[in-house]
Amino acid sequence: MKALVWNGEAVVEERPIPPIPRGWVLGKVLAASLTSIDAAVTSGTLPVIPGRILGSYGLIRIVEPGVDASFGPGEVVGVTPLSSCGTLAIDLDGVMSEYAAVPSDTLIDVSRDATKGKNLWKLLLMLEFSFVPVLADIVEGKDILILGTGISTYIIASFLKNYSRITVIGRESPFLKRLAGLGIKVLSARKHLSKEGLLFDAVILCAIHSYMAMASPMYLRSGGALVLPPNTPHGKLVLSYPNTLSKIVIVRPEHGSLRDGEEVLKEVGANLLESVIGVTKSFEEVGMLRRHYARITYTGGGGS
Repeated sequence: MKALVWNGEAVVEERPIPPIPRGWVLGKVLAASLTSIDAAVTSGTLPVIPGRILGSYGLIRIVEPGVDASFGPGEVVGVTPLSSCGTLAIDLDGVMSEYAAVPSDTLIDVSRDATKGKNLWKLLLMLEFSFVPVLADIVEGKDILILGTGISTYIIASFLKNYSRITVIGRESPFLKRLAGLGIKVLSARKHLSKEGLLFDAVILCAIHSYMAMASPMYLRSGGALVLPPNTPHGKLVLSYPNTLSKIVIVRPEHGSLRDGEEVLKEVGANLLESVIGVTKSFEEVGMLRRHYARITYTGGGGS
């Protein structure tokens, strides 16, 4: 099978179809995305062993379930990055391949009909951001800070602005102006990162940079919540806890239903999403598209 592999650069390799450990499933990959988790790998922020298959979110049709797997042959499921065995594209091979073996606890049932009449790249976005409505319940009516200025920040802030008072701190990015256009307070990381006196009820860490991860708890009031989104790789980043901070709560929201994700994306213009997400049916095109788009989605596996 073909797979997109990270060996210091993204290259297409021929790989054998992987074995199926107990509790895992083997699936035909219908679609797969490179997200901020893959960006952490390809930027060197989170080094991985050479030859790791990329692709942290996906959509697969199960070909063969392993022993004790909780899904059966023919079922169409969404693949999310976090499992009890590790994180896809970092600790485990991802799903940017023709076939993928993944742990059952990464899977979300999206039903066979979910692929009909929908763009697969948008379906994967719905899956990826299905956790955001949970955040609304956590941060409603509060002062929150989002660290990072990528597409994840923009999508999350677009939805949460109706529930919370939002400030964003991040590196210079085309999304800074877009965020400001939503009525959100934006601050440059160069001037304001680690600046004393800025305190919030919750901090959402949407950055893959270690220095932002280390700084994040210092912005929290005592008793505040540090939110680690499931689409952002923080498992190997170090957090720093100031001595003056008596208590914080660490929250890792779980993915919801596709309907939840669809509600989130309604707040974001389709034209914007199409301008930052490159879609291809060929693994060979991914390397070129990575130079022009914030996100890449492979949809060459079919949708039926």
